[in-house]
Amino acid sequence: MKRKLLFGERMLYGDGKNPFNIVIPFKIRGEIKEDDLRFALFKIQKKHPWLTAAIRFDEDKKPWFVTNLNEAFKIPIRIVERLGDDHWEQESTHEWKTVFDATTAPLCRITWLKGKEVSEFLMVYHHCLCDGTAALSILTELLQLLDDPDTDIGREIPIMGVEDVIPAKVLNSYRNRTKNGLIGKIATLALWIIPIKKVAVERKKDFMFHWRFDQELTKDIIRFCKSNQFTVNTLLSAAVLTAFKEVRKEKAFNKISLPVDIRNFNPIIKKDHIFAFGLMIVLSLLPEKDF
Repeated sequence: MKRKLLFGERMLYGDGKNPFNIVIPFKIRGEIKEDDLRFALFKIQKKHPWLTAAIRFDEDKKPWFVTNLNEAFKIPIRIVERLGDDHWEQESTHEWKTVFDATTAPLCRITWLKGKEVSEFLMVYHHCLCDGTAALSILTELLQLLDDPDTDIGREIPIMGVEDVIPAKVLNSYRNRTKNGLIGKIATLALWIIPIKKVAVERKKDFMFHWRFDQELTKDIIRFCKSNQFTVNTLLSAAVLTAFKEVRKEKAFNKISLPVDIRNFNPIIKKDHIFAFGLMIVLSLLPEKDF
């Protein structure tokens, strides 16, 4: 099974030489058997075809997802000895900057910080494969299978192209096709006419924020957001913008990009669909308005 990477996926993949990774950490208390973990990952790969996919390039140098059903094509597991409660942060740093060899292996891997009574796991994905919602859905399936290997997690009907995510009425609309074709031609002409300096952006040192609220404050925040009908992400974005404004003053950029789960607006895309691209909105503080 194969399909060409869609535009958003190609943007996230780039040239394949730079990491663009999602790292999902979780902690389990108790004993986990390696065979049980490998069997759970086997069943998850059986459900999600794109977890058995690598990326191949055609004669026009266009990237394609290509599935590999060979039993040796497994999600790799790296096992390290757990050294303490903060060890997962060091391993997360390692994982988010380690490039996937997407031409020869799955775009997912597991790091297991193995302890006697407590273990941390890091599920790592290339962002061109899936978004955060899909990653958390797979995490749910993994925990279900570790608890009960006989759990039926179903079977994903994979997205094979835009026709699988855009309703036929919209996709086949003459007005939409005409408008989109015109926009595409204008964009192509603009890119051809306007000179663009291709200046490589230096990737500086990545960093991690790990802030933890206590249970009562967390409940208060969720309750407040629900009663006012906005998301926790929106509230936290406003807090970050306010902090930068107070510290950086007029030098503050005053923009923050906020991901929006496209599944909330398109019921065709299910929570467990392996699906990488969505919507982004940009928020700014406006001096004449309160939150």
